[in-house]
Amino acid sequence: MSTLNHAASRETTNIKPEVEKQMENIYMFLEPHLTIANVNTVGFFTEQQWLLLSDDIRHELLSMNDQQLALLPTAGHIKDDTLSCPQLQKLVESSQNFQIEQLGFVDNIDDIVGGCDTDDVLKPGQFMSLKKLHEVSLMSNVVNRLATSHGVKQVIDIGSGKGYLSQHLSLQYGLNVIGIDSANINTTGALERNRKIKKFWPGLHRKANVQKSPLKTDESMVNKLGNDVMQIGLIDSTVSKMVDCQVEAGNLATIGDADGRGKTVDLKHAVVSAEIKDKMCSFRPVTAYVDTQTQITSMFEDGDNIEDLLVTGLHTCGDLSACILRMFTHDDSVKILCNVGCCYHLISEKFEDESERHVAMPTCISSSSDSEYGFPMSDVLRRKEATIGRSARMLSCLSVDRIESDVKLPSQSLFYRAVLQVIIQQHYTLPTRQQRVGKIAAKCKTFVEYVRKSLKKLHYDENKLSDDEITEYYNKYSQQERYIECFTQYKAIFAPIIESLIILDRFAYLLQQDDICEAHIVKLFDPVISPRCFALIALKK
Repeated sequence: MSTLNHAASRETTNIKPEVEKQMENIYMFLEPHLTIANVNTVGFFTEQQWLLLSDDIRHELLSMNDQQLALLPTAGHIKDDTLSCPQLQKLVESSQNFQIEQLGFVDNIDDIVGGCDTDDVLKPGQFMSLKKLHEVSLMSNVVNRLATSHGVKQVIDIGSGKGYLSQHLSLQYGLNVIGIDSANINTTGALERNRKIKKFWPGLHRKANVQKSPLKTDESMVNKLGNDVMQIGLIDSTVSKMVDCQVEAGNLATIGDADGRGKTVDLKHAVVSAEIKDKMCSFRPVTAYVDTQTQITSMFEDGDNIEDLLVTGLHTCGDLSACILRMFTHDDSVKILCNVGCCYHLISEKFEDESERHVAMPTCISSSSDSEYGFPMSDVLRRKEATIGRSARMLSCLSVDRIESDVKLPSQSLFYRAVLQVIIQQHYTLPTRQQRVGKIAAKCKTFVEYVRKSLKKLHYDENKLSDDEITEYYNKYSQQERYIECFTQYKAIFAPIIESLIILDRFAYLLQQDDICEAHIVKLFDPVISPRCFALIALKK
């Protein structure tokens, strides 16, 4: 298989030392701040977390106005000449240097597989949210370009959910796609969604031809076509080469324990039967649990071409990204990788303290090996026995780009929850990890209403306290609400650095494999629309 065609190709052996050095620098910078990054502000008042910051940092934070504080994680406050915060400025400027785009490891996708006309974008419609439309249109375009560049026609979409990406790759680009998801309800949803798209696809095709015609068209006719077919996707000239794609529900193998943890099985029995009128347009949804022991070739039927496969995954959750990377490196039939991860808080850590591990966390870890944790994957961080911590990984899911776009301070719900914790500590037993308040604050008009709904959800006696007693707690701590806003914004400084470390750890894992000739990090999505916007792309020799 040929290498990816781009102007600024960097051999994996040449970039590997540079990546590892920067990872060591990031971890050295980050490690002293992990204590604060791992603080859960639920205990802000009960644990006196404000005092974790130095006197000087607290003073500088309190000197900021709302806009300056809101922009603190993005270094936006630095542009304000009236503000004097030397320690915060030094910290933020240093943190900026360790963000992945500043390190020079992010490549342009057009340089990797050549430019491509992307003026046509998905239109809003009934079958996808705007965010999902943005992600699917861009991701499918990149996957198709990678597959086309190397003559690959078979794609494996892992963590495919309801088949948004899989179906678009199949219908729009004519790729054979097997979509794998561990939840049977998602596979069933993918089948139903495929049935609906099939129904309206001819109408979408007709509308596209009307809109693309150089002749003047009747606007009312275009509108009628739009109303008839409901815009659900991107149509271009490739559709004319397609035929109707049919998928029937066969015997689905639902893989999983009673507690929801999956088991590896012989996947030959998990493939959904399909009637394909055109082998260039097939989508097979599969219900199966995937781990590093999974044999991709067992997913196929007799006669399928399984010599060169492309494995992909759009926002694969937690450890699933690590599983996909290991599957890519271990399975000789898989030649190309394109993966975007998410849900870093659900990653398992090899060196994390056992007491800190989240008991309900899904994992791809095999009982026979301790080498398959989600972090760290790279040799350099394993040698350091690097650990991040669950709350810090949760913090890394924060979008500083959205913070910069919205210029808003944290929601008052954080303050509400911290005061609620004081009430619970003084009048009830502390909740377990399984007991969660959730997103109740947005539905409540007052703090009293919030407390009562929260106590009821936690199965506490809500009548133990009067409205006046609850209001007294609010009044007592309301003067310190600014403290929790400052503390939260301070923590947010480290969010993009933690994400950078996780992505670079996976990148370094790919670079250390002998049979990989190229590996890249690319920014696929608008981070304001889709914060987890970085993809890992790799190609075997």
